[in-house]
Amino acid sequence: MLAAIKRAPEKTTGDLAERLSMERTTLVRNIALLERKGLVSSSNSAAGRGKSYRLTGKGEDFLEQAMPLWRRAQGDVMAHLGDDDFFRTINVLKRLSQL
Repeated sequence: MLAAIKRAPEKTTGDLAERLSMERTTLVRNIALLERKGLVSSSNSAAGRGKSYRLTGKGEDFLEQAMPLWRRAQGDVMAHLGDDDFFRTINVLKRLSQL
């Protein structure tokens, strides 16, 4: 979620839910946790349609520390599955998320 918010600052809850293939209320609950931890801030969207979100400085720092760990985990899975199976799995998961 932090990475999606960073890539698309000021997107509305609905926009983020669609981007992350999440149910809107689940996203709202998760973002509320991130706000309580001081990683995300919310405001009324520029279009006046709901809330939009931005990373705080603490959120930026947290994401910067987390990304190398995420990349390493992805690399470990790729090494375990092999390139072909890894990318085949990613493609299947993308297709499933569109159902």
